[in-house]
Amino acid sequence: MLCPRCGANNADEARFCVSCGAQLQGQPEANQPDRTQETPPYTPLKTSGLAIASLILGVLAFPTCGLTAIPGLILGIVGLVRINANRERVTGQGFAVAGIATSAFGLVLIPIMAAILFPVFARAREAARRSTCQNNLRQIAQALKMYADDFDGTLPSSELNRTSGSFADYGCKLCVNGSWPAAADASRDTWPQLLYDNMRNKDIMWCPSDSTDHDPASNPTVSYWYKYALDRAWREIGRQKMSDLCYESDQLIFFEHRGWHYRDQSGLKQGVQIIAVFADTHVEKITLPDQAPPLDSPIDAPSGADQPYEPFYFNTYIDLQTGVEVTAPGAPLDPDNYGKWYDPTVCYDRL
Repeated sequence: MLCPRCGANNADEARFCVSCGAQLQGQPEANQPDRTQETPPYTPLKTSGLAIASLILGVLAFPTCGLTAIPGLILGIVGLVRINANRERVTGQGFAVAGIATSAFGLVLIPIMAAILFPVFARAREAARRSTCQNNLRQIAQALKMYADDFDGTLPSSELNRTSGSFADYGCKLCVNGSWPAAADASRDTWPQLLYDNMRNKDIMWCPSDSTDHDPASNPTVSYWYKYALDRAWREIGRQKMSDLCYESDQLIFFEHRGWHYRDQSGLKQGVQIIAVFADTHVEKITLPDQAPPLDSPIDAPSGADQPYEPFYFNTYIDLQTGVEVTAPGAPLDPDNYGKWYDPTVCYDRL
């Protein structure tokens, strides 16, 4: 054993140093280090995973419009509580506080972003519906052309086809008396029934923005109406073929009977905007002129078209200089001269 004072080597059982007399009993062995004064080994603090996750979710709340704000707030609070309870082992108070703050601000963003984005989404949805409606009308016009090709250019008419019901049944309804389109060899009473075989999908008769309950038995009215003048032309003046239309691009044939896409669904009246398709199958948005049915009495059934209103009649337009409705030469607004309202060959349409 070594003497702690002089370093002399002594026997293991010796109690005093043979050189200096210092007491040896209780001294550590020479080959063993003295560990009584050593500092316990250092253990680094662990950063709270909940605090970090809270901050990440709080930051993500901004690009996600607040969707991650609530879980970020919860994780931040739980993480902060655990950190305070285990300060000797866990750290990350700054991350937790930052996560709570950003998540709370993200919660404020939710109503703000909703107020901003919901109208945008609504407009985008309505734009998609309007595009579908335009495509529907285009397909209906194509079905009409195919029908005319099958019958030597003859256009469908209630005068030629109707066996029951009225013009309103023929011009605007899916069926008569709740009957779905009949077999090819049976009677068909409405224009949807007549064109049914030429349609790829019968749903094209409905505007996607038309939320009315169209039960075939109780309310079979379709979203698009057939032009009244086209139906009456054969009966009034003997013109009933596609070739009688002097300018197909000017001849409107089907139209929405309400402003489904333009915030006014009370019926056809002055200033209402509707989508219509022409004989050449191109689609346009048209605005009914000031001489259309007045605002307080919109037309919601074909039987209400008792004047030469567009889009029901031909050869009527509004003079933009005077604001007066004008008809084809020789056919003033007089019930005795209404023949030209049905005549597609006068070539006087100016919608």
